[in-house]
Amino acid sequence: MNPKKYDGLVGYQTYSYRIKHGWTEEAAKNTLPKKYKTLNMADVIDVEAYGLSISRSAVLLDTPTATLRDFIKRHKITWRGQRSARKKGVRETGTQIEQIEQAGVNAGAVYTQMYRNQIDFKDALEKVIRLQKTRHYLTKEQSDYIMENYKKDGCKAVAKHLGLPADRVKCKYNYVMYKQRKVS
Repeated sequence: MNPKKYDGLVGYQTYSYRIKHGWTEEAAKNTLPKKYKTLNMADVIDVEAYGLSISRSAVLLDTPTATLRDFIKRHKITWRGQRSARKKGVRETGTQIEQIEQAGVNAGAVYTQMYRNQIDFKDALEKVIRLQKTRHYLTKEQSDYIMENYKKDGCKAVAKHLGLPADRVKCKYNYVMYKQRKVS
């Protein structure tokens, strides 16, 4: 079709895109693009109170995420549901990730404790730090010694040689596991 002879309600590029993606000719010509509702301050403040992320709030407001983000920047709204931006070298103070990194623990361990025990972030972080202090980790030399000698000497002899409690060393197939003590 010649673009000069095209007389639809939408632009020719929109029309050709729609045809290429399986639209009928009539629908491609006469279906107008979706009009999003304009944002107003009252609606945005109401949705912001829910504490959702910007993208989820945009769905509730029936507008694109970029439009909502621009509206927030333009009107200098402090968005409570927004997650902190973790750019390389830039950190916001007081975030959970920063607290986890300062403590030197695994983030997955903290969130697992929160989920399993239904406790808040502060308690989970304290528990993971406490557990990390009470665990005995094997050195590389100890681990290598176990791998080389557990088949011929047995688990109890290897544990005794390393000075570990025999009931906490478990041999299975081709690996040896040092069982962690539960601390309540």
